[in-house]
Amino acid sequence: MPRGHEKQRRMELRRQAGLRQWGANGVARSVGGISRIAYACFDCRVSQKRERSASNVEVCPRCGGKLYKMGWSLTAPKKEDAKQWQKIQLLFASGFRFFGSGLPEGEVPLPKTLSEARKFVEEQKSHYLRVEKQIPELLP
Repeated sequence: MPRGHEKQRRMELRRQAGLRQWGANGVARSVGGISRIAYACFDCRVSQKRERSASNVEVCPRCGGKLYKMGWSLTAPKKEDAKQWQKIQLLFASGFRFFGSGLPEGEVPLPKTLSEARKFVEEQKSHYLRVEKQIPELLP
């Protein structure tokens, strides 16, 4: 296993070769002590962590579309998993945000499938993760 300066030297070589990408604007994705929030683009199905900002919508660096602030605990599905992306988009458009590291007592966990999500959105009007207004134009 490489140690100290050898690992740093190899990482720098990878960055120079374009094999190790940094975050937006050349800033590292994870820096100790800096809080990062997950943003997602529903058009190109990508997610990235960014520093906290006052804006709930950013510009997607890949497609130029909208990058929405999802919350810090979003685990994005694979790009190819269209149904899971639709589920996340449905939950987001219905006012759910992804934060928290545990399920409070008495709360229902988030659904695992798109069909479960449709029922979940109708039934869970006061769920603790439903913190925003509905965005009808984003409903899948």
